[in-house]
Amino acid sequence: ILKSEYSLLEARILFELFYQSSLSASDLVKQLNVDPAYLSRIIKKFKKKHFIARSPSPEDSRKQILFLTDKGREELKILISDVENTFSGSFSFSAYRKNVVSIPYSKITKKNAI
Repeated sequence: ILKSEYSLLEARILFELFYQSSLSASDLVKQLNVDPAYLSRIIKKFKKKHFIARSPSPEDSRKQILFLTDKGREELKILISDVENTFSGSFSFSAYRKNVVSIPYSKITKKNAI
């Protein structure tokens, strides 16, 4: 976001994986209303950078759960810090989490959205 190399959606995926446990790629597709192929490319990019990893779901071994690695959490901390510094304290991720995270990504990117 802003001056980082990541798009809003990429940052949002890191954010969601940090704040929600037991998310699969299909969960992210539904929650963010994003194209599965596009999400797959982002996941591949993040795996290559060692930001995320997968493990079988305890409930269903066919389902792969995504989670942030230590490196992914560090990258997210940097992103959050950059956003908060840019907005000089007028932006709060806790308020963002409460008010915006439930909005699908496709609605945020539409011309007349928020």
